[in-house]
Amino acid sequence: MHNILVEPLLANDVDSIAELTPNGWNNIVPTHKFYTGNDFCYPHKICQNGTIIGIGTAISFGTSAWLAHIIVSEEHRNKGYGGTITEYLVKLLTEKYNCKTISLIATEMGYPVYSKLGFREVIDYLQYESDTFYDNDPISPNIEYLKELHIDSVIDLDERLTGENRRKVISQYFNDGYIYLVGKEVVGYYLPHLGEGHILSENEEAGIELLKLRLRTAKSVVIPAENSICRKFLQGLGYKESVKGKRMAYGIELPCKLKNMYSRIGGYLG
Repeated sequence: MHNILVEPLLANDVDSIAELTPNGWNNIVPTHKFYTGNDFCYPHKICQNGTIIGIGTAISFGTSAWLAHIIVSEEHRNKGYGGTITEYLVKLLTEKYNCKTISLIATEMGYPVYSKLGFREVIDYLQYESDTFYDNDPISPNIEYLKELHIDSVIDLDERLTGENRRKVISQYFNDGYIYLVGKEVVGYYLPHLGEGHILSENEEAGIELLKLRLRTAKSVVIPAENSICRKFLQGLGYKESVKGKRMAYGIELPCKLKNMYSRIGGYLG
């Protein structure tokens, strides 16, 4: 596979990759428009006879990074293309951008590829589903719209809980975000349109109340298995549980606090 060319995925390529969307996934085109429109994202492709048969993206936050949407067309799987593009992106991040930690969410199909390249398992992500929306309680009075005066607090909270400087991503979704206040202190936030509706909180009550808000308009949520408080709450409501994917890491351990995540972004950023 050493003669396989991995090259940048360009903005005018994006509409053509819709057919690569795996069964059960949302259309991958909108997310790749995000990748090609941001200078901290490095989407790449593998072509055969002028057709894109494989893709993968590196997302760099400085010393930490993510790999995302590593996909090979069904007819070209099990031929080493997934490993080739993953290895290329790891080398790009570590050698060119000096990343010390690379994270990803592995599907069952991708897990052996990443393990072979030196990624280690961190934790399972669990999906909880219900047939109905949650409307049992009124919205907590501690929840407010995210305003400009809260921005620095949200960014600081995010970095403390994730161990990453994700300002460039999360700041794009502040316009319709929510925060949870204890006094004047921001202890949690919810960004409805960041991926699947991202929630982080260093306060258990705040995390659950923000999750209740999200579940008014969503019938499923994906969380790290480490968040036992959230799991107990969802199980008590009768939500059905399934494994959604494994978080894996390459390089040094990231100082993230996964028990503080009450709704993940998605398979591309945890």
